[in-house]
Formats: sequence, C-alpha cells, structure tokens
Amino acid sequence: MTTLPMPSPFIDTLIFSKRMQKAGLQREIAEELAEAINEGQSRSIEKFATKDDIKHLEEKIENKLEILKRDIVIKLGGIMVLGITVLGYMIKFGS
Repeated sequence: MTTLPMPSPFIDTLIFSKRMQKAGLQREIAEELAEAINEGQSRSIEKFATKDDIKHLEEKIENKLEILKRDIVIKLGGIMVLGITVLGYMIKFGS
C-alpha cells in the first residue's frame, strides 16, 4: 500500500494575500483574512486523532474484547455445569 504525503494543513499566507490583493482586496484585509484562515485551520487540526491516539484506542478495545471472551467462557461453563447437574438429577430421580 502506497502512503501519499499528507498535504500541509496551512496555507501560504503570502501567496494567498497577494492573490486576494490581485483580486481587488486591500492589503490589510487580505493579510488578516489569510491569518484568520490559518488560525481556524490550526484550531480544527488540534482535534485530529494521532497515530498514538488510535493505537491506544486499539489496545483498549483489544483488552475489553479479551475480558468479554473470558466472561463468555466462564458463563458458558457455568451453564454447562448447571445443565449436566440437572440432567444428572433427572436421570437419578426420574422426571
């Protein structure tokens, strides 16, 4: 599987500002707009999960699955013991 490089989450504020000026915006407005966009992107990126976050969650899920498997085996074993006991009583005392 080929991993593509992740695009930069930030814009080049100088290029953006110059393009906005070329489109007719005043320099100050274009620069503020570029900075506001970068700031907004920066804040939203803080909420992204990292590889370590995902790995940690995978480990937690695997641990919980192991506990569930163990609990199921214990409960099934208990049901089998109960069933064998009931069957033994039925055979010994008749029903």
